[in-house]
Amino acid sequence: MRHGCRTLVALACIAFLGGCAKPRRPELVEVSDAQYRDALTELMRTENRNNALTRDDPSRPGVAVPEIASIPATQRIALGRLTGGIDRDGLPGDELLSVVIEPQDHAAKPLRTPGNLEVIAYSTSADAKEPIATWSMPEEKLAPLWKQGLLNAGYHLELAWPTPPSCDQMRLVARLTTADGRVYETAKELKISPPSNMARHGVSPEPNPLVRIGHQNISIGKPMPLQASAEVVVPPQAIAPPPLLP
Repeated sequence: MRHGCRTLVALACIAFLGGCAKPRRPELVEVSDAQYRDALTELMRTENRNNALTRDDPSRPGVAVPEIASIPATQRIALGRLTGGIDRDGLPGDELLSVVIEPQDHAAKPLRTPGNLEVIAYSTSADAKEPIATWSMPEEKLAPLWKQGLLNAGYHLELAWPTPPSCDQMRLVARLTTADGRVYETAKELKISPPSNMARHGVSPEPNPLVRIGHQNISIGKPMPLQASAEVVVPPQAIAPPPLLP
């Protein structure tokens, strides 16, 4: 009996001392970026599974998860390195403008983002106020122009000048508008070779005359016009006397 009383007194002392002890402070746990991304991925996976269960059985309550703002995959657009003037007609100057639009994600990887495209060319001259040229392309016409290459991917356009420019320095602005109203814009400084006056007015240079010799056509250059007052003088030829007969 006496031994049992001692045991009860000892337990009471231990409980009293434990209650008087100071509570421990919670330890701070540092979370790395990788752990945060893994937790966010797991949270989104749970939300997708919850949505799938709700679609299968609308009466079944899902798992309550906090709302996460949707982040668009496309982060920016860029003008590719193949953007610049093109000369295909053999006349002096670039009669076409090559434009490569590259939609990219946060890691600068190409994305085939649909949308309406607008391209505007401005002169870099200080007194220039109006754009040199403006092109607009709807989504249904832009979609077939996507090209996937080994080094780059994007929308490849070849645009004809509405009015051939006279300057060689310009600033090109590209603007892509998606169906949900998001607008992506980029700009790039360009140097082109302006079309010549003959090409600007649609005049082709006169070809050089050709002379056919055998199976080849030989260019002899442009003919020189004759002077109106020029006279052609044929010198008289000396006539040898007939031989004497024996």
